[in-house]
Amino acid sequence: MNSTYVIIIVILVALTFIIQFYSQYKRKKLIYKITPLALSEDTKAFDQLIDQKETIRIIPEYNRAVLKLNSYLYHNDRIRLEELFVQIEKAHFTERQKLDFYIRELMYYMDQLDKTKAQKVYKKIKTNKNFSKVRGQIELPYKVLVLNETDKLDQLIEKSKSEADPQKRVAYYMLISHIYETLKDKQQAKNYQDKAKEILKNNK
Repeated sequence: MNSTYVIIIVILVALTFIIQFYSQYKRKKLIYKITPLALSEDTKAFDQLIDQKETIRIIPEYNRAVLKLNSYLYHNDRIRLEELFVQIEKAHFTERQKLDFYIRELMYYMDQLDKTKAQKVYKKIKTNKNFSKVRGQIELPYKVLVLNETDKLDQLIEKSKSEADPQKRVAYYMLISHIYETLKDKQQAKNYQDKAKEILKNNK
């Protein structure tokens, strides 16, 4: 091969590396700038920065959507959340990214006790080709919190007794509490809510 060609190839490879390194640096710097804004009271600054051409060019669509989601959740901006969920339907996400976002959407509607929308989102989750990988994580909460099924009460109580992870134990307690509410046992429902609150208080 002609030595001139070799030199050109070396220069091009080096230039490509420099461009990639610079792009990664700019992306990292931009994310560090945007992330605090997402949880600040300066929502206008966040909105302007997240939708700038440079941000759209540098930060992947999925990452920008997650930043928006976190910001809207933090500020309890229900209107913007609903708009975001609609926009996601047209987003260029991978199947795994779609599934991840649908799960976040499902959790939001379950927290809002909006069973109608939760059921619609769950249907979308079930049609995703990666559903089998997450079924065990979301099926039980969905059945308890949305469908008000109560047949897993004993199983959940036993799991809560042996669970070492405080966060998981809180999740079990809240599911158990909901089941007792469904069964009209207010005392037991409150009992498990108090248990969950106690763990959260001690693990701040």
